[in-house]
Amino acid sequence: MVSVPRLTGIRRTMLTIAAAAIGAAVLLGSACKLTNKAPTVPVISGPSAGVVGVPVTFKATAADPDGDSVAFQFDWGDASTLVWTDLIASGETMSVAHSYSDSGSFSVKAKAKDKKGKESEWFAGHPLSLLSAALPCPDSVYDSVYLRNGGGACCMLSSDGSLLCRGTSSSCDSISVIRVSDRTLFRTIRVDTMIGAAVFSTDNQSVYASSWNSGAIYRVDVVDGRVVDSASGIGIASALAVTPDGGRLLVDVFQNLLVMRTDSLAILDSVHLPYNSECMALSHAGTRLYVGVVHGLCAVDVQGCSLRMFTQAVDMPRYIVLSPDEESLYVQTGADSGVAVLRTSDLAVTRRVNMGVLGASHMERTPDGAHLYVGRHGTRIYDTRTLLPVDSIILPPGGPLAVHPSGDSAYYAAGAKVYVIGKRH
Repeated sequence: MVSVPRLTGIRRTMLTIAAAAIGAAVLLGSACKLTNKAPTVPVISGPSAGVVGVPVTFKATAADPDGDSVAFQFDWGDASTLVWTDLIASGETMSVAHSYSDSGSFSVKAKAKDKKGKESEWFAGHPLSLLSAALPCPDSVYDSVYLRNGGGACCMLSSDGSLLCRGTSSSCDSISVIRVSDRTLFRTIRVDTMIGAAVFSTDNQSVYASSWNSGAIYRVDVVDGRVVDSASGIGIASALAVTPDGGRLLVDVFQNLLVMRTDSLAILDSVHLPYNSECMALSHAGTRLYVGVVHGLCAVDVQGCSLRMFTQAVDMPRYIVLSPDEESLYVQTGADSGVAVLRTSDLAVTRRVNMGVLGASHMERTPDGAHLYVGRHGTRIYDTRTLLPVDSIILPPGGPLAVHPSGDSAYYAAGAKVYVIGKRH
């Protein structure tokens, strides 16, 4: 039998105090464990402009002090139902897309909630301007023209849209001419050289073509189907253009822009360029030519045959498209796989968008200037006001694309076929 000592008053009091202290510590620890802190106010990022009917994507990030996973709720400012996203780890970023049905100005807000239900305050608001949808543009393949001799590097339409010229054959030594009205092969013209760049004459009766083998320039009569003139020793040209009066052919060759007579292919003048040329676009009046060179962009006075402006704000330009009002240039660059928008007045960059199209094979705009076609394996259609993608066309890997002057159709060359693209609606 074990005897238990009797507790004196002092010892009983000390034990009571110790028990109370232990109980308080236990309760305090439990309270600490039960306290749940709210996540931080989310940081959101997204575009400042969008198009009605085209989803805009916003990203949100929030951290939870307790390390709990978090969800997000977006208030899009358009009275749509507020919903919570799935949970993600604290500190990670979530992308959320939303489509607007009305144009106008909106403020996008967001808040975070941890897995225990504790919510943060609202993010102050991200301004967003929604524009009305642009007019429909060609966006669906509905036909194709087979060219038995294979494919080549050039594909362009006559100014009246009646003929389509395609550099073709397995050895790229001929030109195929397609009649657009019934989408049939009108003529195949043997040139006996690898065709590079090509352009129609202003009367649409001839095609000027450059040789990748010999550096010659050829004038081909597309009606009679024969080569009528040539100039040798010009050099490998990456692009050609004909002035609106039809009298001069502009040829960019390495670091020189050549001005040639269209009737005799005689060289009239030349302009030295800072670097090797890559692409070009001619103003509607034919007085100014924009030439993309390896490390920049040039503005050339065609009449005075002089270099007026040069900028290195863009690198490795591959395609240049001039807006209908001639106030902006869209330049597709190989350096960052995107498009830069430049003012024509001073060649200053006003916008840049990375489109992720490395080594694009085409960039063209619709006649109204509302859309850009950019791509390599297929094509994406961008709204020029926002430079956001609004549609895409699944196509086989190919090269050039040409948009009909009417804006109702486009033509995409890939392999031995030319695909006809029309409007879905």
